[in-house]
Amino acid sequence: MNKIYKYLLSLVSLLLLVNFKVFSATPISSCGFTISSPGYYYLTKNLTVTGSGNACINITTSNVIINGNGYYIIGQGANDSNYGIYYYQGTSSNGDLFIISYINVSFVSFQNIEYSIYFYSNAYSSTGYPNAYSYAYIDNNTFSNITIYNSSNGIYLYSYSNSISYYSDAYSYAYIDNNTFSNITIYNSSNGIYLYSNAHSFSDYSSAYSYAYIDNNTFSNITIYNSSNGIYLYSHGNTNTSVDVNKFYNIIIYNSSNGIYLYSNAGSYAYLENNEFFTINVFSLSYGIYLQVYSPSSNGFSVSYLESNGFSNITVYNSNYGIYIYFYTFSYVDSNSFSNINIYNTNYGLYFYPSGSYYSEINSNSFSNITVYNADYALYLYSYSGSAYSYVDSNSFSNINIYNTNYGLYLLSYANSPVVVLYSYLDSNSFSNINIYNTNYGLYLISDYSYLENNIFSNINIYIYNISNANYMINAGSSGVSGADYGLYMASSTIQDNSISNLDVFDSSPDLLADINSCNVGNSVLIPLLYSTTNITISIGSCDINIIKSNLFNSNQYINSSPYINDYYLQNLQNSNNYTPGTWTTGIELYSNISYPENLTILLNNNVAYQENFSSPLQYYNFNYILSRAGIYNLTLLACNNNGCIENTTDNVYIDNNPPIINTNLINSTVINNNDYLYLNISSYALSGIKNITITTNNGYSNTYYNQNSAIIQIPYNPSNILNVYISACSNVNLCSNENIIYQQGTLTEVYYGIIQLQAYIKYNSTISYPINNNTLDFELDKPDYNLILNITNIGNITLNNITMYIDQIGQNPEVLFNNIPLYTTKEVYINQLQPNQSYILQFSVLPFNPGYSELDIGFNANNDYIGNGEYILSVQGYTNSAGSIVASENYNVLAIIIAIISGLLLI
Repeated sequence: MNKIYKYLLSLVSLLLLVNFKVFSATPISSCGFTISSPGYYYLTKNLTVTGSGNACINITTSNVIINGNGYYIIGQGANDSNYGIYYYQGTSSNGDLFIISYINVSFVSFQNIEYSIYFYSNAYSSTGYPNAYSYAYIDNNTFSNITIYNSSNGIYLYSYSNSISYYSDAYSYAYIDNNTFSNITIYNSSNGIYLYSNAHSFSDYSSAYSYAYIDNNTFSNITIYNSSNGIYLYSHGNTNTSVDVNKFYNIIIYNSSNGIYLYSNAGSYAYLENNEFFTINVFSLSYGIYLQVYSPSSNGFSVSYLESNGFSNITVYNSNYGIYIYFYTFSYVDSNSFSNINIYNTNYGLYFYPSGSYYSEINSNSFSNITVYNADYALYLYSYSGSAYSYVDSNSFSNINIYNTNYGLYLLSYANSPVVVLYSYLDSNSFSNINIYNTNYGLYLISDYSYLENNIFSNINIYIYNISNANYMINAGSSGVSGADYGLYMASSTIQDNSISNLDVFDSSPDLLADINSCNVGNSVLIPLLYSTTNITISIGSCDINIIKSNLFNSNQYINSSPYINDYYLQNLQNSNNYTPGTWTTGIELYSNISYPENLTILLNNNVAYQENFSSPLQYYNFNYILSRAGIYNLTLLACNNNGCIENTTDNVYIDNNPPIINTNLINSTVINNNDYLYLNISSYALSGIKNITITTNNGYSNTYYNQNSAIIQIPYNPSNILNVYISACSNVNLCSNENIIYQQGTLTEVYYGIIQLQAYIKYNSTISYPINNNTLDFELDKPDYNLILNITNIGNITLNNITMYIDQIGQNPEVLFNNIPLYTTKEVYINQLQPNQSYILQFSVLPFNPGYSELDIGFNANNDYIGNGEYILSVQGYTNSAGSIVASENYNVLAIIIAIISGLLLI
């Protein structure tokens, strides 16, 4: 009965299609079936596609309905190069218009196949005269009631348009629009649903324009498990791109790198606007919802717009970023709305981040009914300009609850240029009905070098569970009082006309400790948290602060005197003498006597290391603090009360409690007076260097080199014997490391070492591989079928554990993607173990859309020790008319690492 219902439903849908005639139903009972005529088609059983590069169902016409009747299309594995349902419209010669439309696929499942559903519209036009035009469309298709298991690509739509005119204008248009995706479940896929619109044009002597659009698509009732990209919409073009007016309803995504990823990448104007996200639930992801506009200024001027998108009823669990907004160049992030959002256990709840921006504004966005639990940054808005102005203004924040964060609301407007004077603005934002529980910085606002003004704060409640960590209700100034925790923190060169009403501070009972009924905050307002056993009112500037009676402390009456440091000195823990700055020691102890402190803070290099608070200022307080962590520090003691602060700073405190790291190189061995000698070069990577080097051997040789951190050592030995060399290197504070090396007949063996070898290949069209020539990877313009493969091999003689790779791309041409994510930030790859001669393979996609260069840096750590790094130069050459080839010779980057002791045997 259910199959009859599905059959009738699909027939009704068929009759509603535009320009559709009534056709008889056609059964599909085996793979290798081609649909060349419009009509209704249905599966009669489970189908299996075999071989490689084959399609089970091949479509060559529009206006088609395929009803799977609940049956499966089964492949041979997620990387079998086969297709479940395949539709290609295109030509290798000139052809200006290709359309894939009115295809309805429903009630079908796919299993173990590389591409479950693959539509590719490929338009190409090449002329001398007149203008060249090409159009590729994928539109008005419907995908419903589909289940996909173990597919590299679940539903993949690719619209590609390429126009070339050597003497006239070239125009390219690629569209993916008005498609519908509903009631879809996908398990274990690299790309769950992937829409890629790519337009390219080229003209030798005239103008080239390309436009790529992904608009008006609808996604509803979709569940995705274990995918690199859950739903990925990527629009790329030389001129204009858009990802606009798409709708996402009732989406659930588990255990993926990116939940929903929208990316608009244009040479001139990139648009990402008017998209709707409603009832989205994502679990355990790197990025819950990721929106990116990118417009490099290749033609001298480019603009990115990320505007009027709506997010409501969003829940994010256990993700690095809840909602990530990324923008580039001249950027406008305006009029977006975020409401009814719950975020649990993230580093960043809502994160706005600029990159390479010449002008940037975050304007008129609204944030309401948002709850964030356990985040480093709950809401993070960052606007940056490198050559113009930066704005964070006219945004509204209301009905927000934040629990257990480092920063509750973090707003930063920053403008910086070495050649011109720039301005940043953080103004006219409103904050109302906000509760912040257990935070270091409740509201944190910075406008670097410029203006922070006309912001409104009302009905703000700050709940402090750990009273000793809370020092100030409000701090406003060109620079903050370092090391204090704040309810409201402001920093700018100009702070004026910010209005506060009803800001309350509570303890964990919760009992009200203090409140501000009204206050106009300008420069240099510092309002500490104050406690008393009696109700009192204190005026600071225009702010009247009510101190509420509290029984938490048995404090005396408030003392109306500024703090004063009576005594301050440092003692060396090594010898109990006074410490001399600039000398090495294993630790120091600070002693101080202070009058009238209400809170004390120790800063190490302007970072908080220790804090202590009192219920009211003490008449005298003897204070001591021990520092024994290795490093070089500027140490500051800061004492404050309601009347001000005083500080004492000691620069150049040197602490060394780690043994040095020995680096040994064999220089040569030779014969002098019929005696052989081994020559070793010994140096150190330690913080303070090696002070003394002691050498002993199994043939009785012994020597100590004092007050130096390197030495060239000549050791006699008998070539017929094995020579054991024991090296002990001690630092300035007599902490030592030891290494044993073995030398026999010209062969040097170090006891603790391993070697990592990097070998890179580029692959084109998934079939042809080329090794890398002299660390340079050459790519031809606009050939999107490149892959970069890195082979990481342990060619040492011990097993390496806990390896971390840090991958950075410096520059953005070509675009390098790892797990289909551009390398705009450092990517970390973890390798649990590499045994001798064991390899690990990484693969990257390379998109050479614009000419230029960049550098790919790969750094390595093992067992928390730095290994070294390799690098490759990526080069995109100009457009050519020939097929082109890559001719290269093999190249290796070798990284030598010592587990516990770094070896210098091989240069990196």
